[in-house]
Amino acid sequence: MGLDRDGVAILNRDNPWFDRLAMRATERGIGRIWGFGGAADATARLTDIVRNAGSSVVSATVLGRPIRFRLPLPGRHQAQNALAVLLSVAALDGDVAWARRRWKASPR
Repeated sequence: MGLDRDGVAILNRDNPWFDRLAMRATERGIGRIWGFGGAADATARLTDIVRNAGSSVVSATVLGRPIRFRLPLPGRHQAQNALAVLLSVAALDGDVAWARRRWKASPR
């Protein structure tokens, strides 16, 4: 069991081992490798975060589209996890905008 060739490997782009992990996925025939994090070439890129006591307002691009949302969890790590979730939704051909709205709406 594991990821089949039609799947998407979703990896933390900020991980110092990203290139090695991506290479291993490629060697196993995985054609789509998406990264999340703050790196400029991340598929889901965290562009800004405003931390509050119990939440974070996250600005990012996901598959080239800008998004903004309030995450009911504080911190950069949680924001990056949320980006990984949104990439997972996209990999399954789900509605990323709908998934993002499941968290509290962002302020205008």
